[in-house]
Amino acid sequence: MAFLELSGLIYPAIGAAGALAAAGAAIGVKYMIRLGQFSYQNARLSTIGNPYVLKEELIPLAESTGAEGLSRSIQGTFAFSEPPASFREADHRLMDSFDREMGSLLRDSPGSADSTIRLLMLRYESMEIKRLLRSLGKASEPIHPIGSIGADLERQILGSGSLSQAVECLEYHPLGRGLAPLVRSGDGSLSSIDLALDRAAIELINDAEGIPRAARKGISNIGGVLADAYNINLLLRSKGAFLDREKALNQMVRGGTIGQARLEGMAEAVTLHEAVQALSGTLPEEHLKRSEVSGKINMNAAMDRMLLEGAVKIGHRYFSGIGPTIRYIFSLEMEMRNLRTLFLAAFYRWDRDRTVGNLVVQEENA
Repeated sequence: MAFLELSGLIYPAIGAAGALAAAGAAIGVKYMIRLGQFSYQNARLSTIGNPYVLKEELIPLAESTGAEGLSRSIQGTFAFSEPPASFREADHRLMDSFDREMGSLLRDSPGSADSTIRLLMLRYESMEIKRLLRSLGKASEPIHPIGSIGADLERQILGSGSLSQAVECLEYHPLGRGLAPLVRSGDGSLSSIDLALDRAAIELINDAEGIPRAARKGISNIGGVLADAYNINLLLRSKGAFLDREKALNQMVRGGTIGQARLEGMAEAVTLHEAVQALSGTLPEEHLKRSEVSGKINMNAAMDRMLLEGAVKIGHRYFSGIGPTIRYIFSLEMEMRNLRTLFLAAFYRWDRDRTVGNLVVQEENA
């Protein structure tokens, strides 16, 4: 009788253990499938590469003679079929190439990466909206659809008769929801709208809504770097714009790795030098100091270099999952920026030192 009672306890236990094993096996299979999808994706991105963030590729281009020679030397994603006649033409072709490559990345990536790529594309949608708002009424202005900013919406914005009418076109876009109230409040200058668009993109990236669990750490990491770059740029530029402490602090974004005490120290600083000193011992301070030439800091280059370094580290840290995709997207952005700098230098005859000082180069040990 005791044996029968014991047997009655054994069978349910075996059933529960079997169910747990089956569930574990199912999770393992899903993980292996996801790993297999990313293995192909990551190998493909590694093959394409991002040559125009590498010193050995950029320096020869910086020494090339003229825009025609430069355009003939560029290969791969940003290749030119014929030399551009002006910087404006070169710039639009670079944007076309970038947008086309981002579209290809979205189409060719595994489904598990889709939401992450779309989320990061908000950064570039923000940049395109800024460009469009500076071109209102110019029907002939080239359009560069990207992500959820389609051709029809771009033409609608360009055809607007005023800034308030233009931002109403964005009422249902995730980045545009706060723009109309900003304009109505009387604080709707283009610079204020730029900051609002940047904040919206970074906060949506940091919220990571709809992002698979496996990709959230990578997104959290890059969102932190984006927040740091935005906050530092805002606080440093506030010194020249004489923006008061409270207004500067109210325009910051949440997230990031820089502590609140340091950020408040930057806001309270009277001079640019004092604001940089508040970052003493941090990675951003290193980049700012490296970007200083003749007492002037190239803030854009410093923050872009910090962003590239952060993306490269994420690529290494999450190498079997979303990391290489994040690295590729931000490296692609910096390639576009570098080629834009090289064409600026070619058309406006910058000297070599000025050109190289504005390039965003990947660290050699990265």
